[in-house]
Amino acid sequence: MKRTKLLSLLLLFSLLVSLAALPVRADGAPGVATAPAAGEDAGTDAPGEETETPDAETDAPSGNEALPSAPSGVNRPELSRVVDNADLLTGEEEADLAERIASLISELGFDIVILTNGNGYGGKDVVAFADDYYDEHGYGVGSDNSGILFLVDLAERDLYFSTCGKAITVFTDYGINQLYNAVVSYFSNGDYASGFRRFLRELPDYASAYEMGEPIDIPYHEPKDPKKNPVTYIVIAAIAFVISLISMNRVKKTMNTAKISLTADDCLVNSSLAFRNKADRFLHSHTSRVYHSSSSSSGRSGSGGGSSTHFSSGGVSHGGGGGKF
Repeated sequence: MKRTKLLSLLLLFSLLVSLAALPVRADGAPGVATAPAAGEDAGTDAPGEETETPDAETDAPSGNEALPSAPSGVNRPELSRVVDNADLLTGEEEADLAERIASLISELGFDIVILTNGNGYGGKDVVAFADDYYDEHGYGVGSDNSGILFLVDLAERDLYFSTCGKAITVFTDYGINQLYNAVVSYFSNGDYASGFRRFLRELPDYASAYEMGEPIDIPYHEPKDPKKNPVTYIVIAAIAFVISLISMNRVKKTMNTAKISLTADDCLVNSSLAFRNKADRFLHSHTSRVYHSSSSSSGRSGSGGGSSTHFSSGGVSHGGGGGKF
């Protein structure tokens, strides 16, 4: 009997130990531990360790950003306005120039193209090459394809500006020469990016002068009004004094009637001397020539300026000019 009670107590003690080892649920009742479900955290992060999940929407830097597109007002907005075929510029310099050009096109109202070349002109000269490149690629603004193309050729050392449409009048022959003088030193020193930036900085001055009705051209000086020149009065006074002095001297001479005669001419009767033969002989002659200009260049009357034009191989009228560097 005692042995049976002892076994019962041992079984009861074992049952209590087993129940104490079971995990307790949230409601306080004992339960069975389960593994974490899929998609749930298996446990708490260890102290000092943080896990960051990258934002899926963050763009990774590409390192190859596209050049800014030209404004919608140009005829071919999808074309690049910086064409560096001679590889004179870095990618950052191209992007900077393209951004400046896009802003200027909207401001000035004509197209702007920068072109570098180093592979020759394909049998053409620099003028035909620049004009045809502009025409064949469809650059320009409006129906007259207004714009300016700046060509730099590394092989021939040429700087050339080709103009079309309204830009022909904006950039006169004299103005293009001034533009060339402003940038040539940069290219001679190999500072191509700075040369192109200087070119772009010059353009607003030309456009502003054109809008005011006075394109940058050969300086024209109107004749000064002689009435406003004090020297004129001095000269007039001097001439009047000399004339009055001569006149008074003649009057003085007529008042002296007593004369000493050394010949017998005074004794002759008037009209008693007659000449049998008379003839006119010309001792010298004088010829005056006046030069009349026949220049057909457009520009101010009497200024000698304006813009000379020519036709591209496609029959489009162009202006332009440039030089070596």
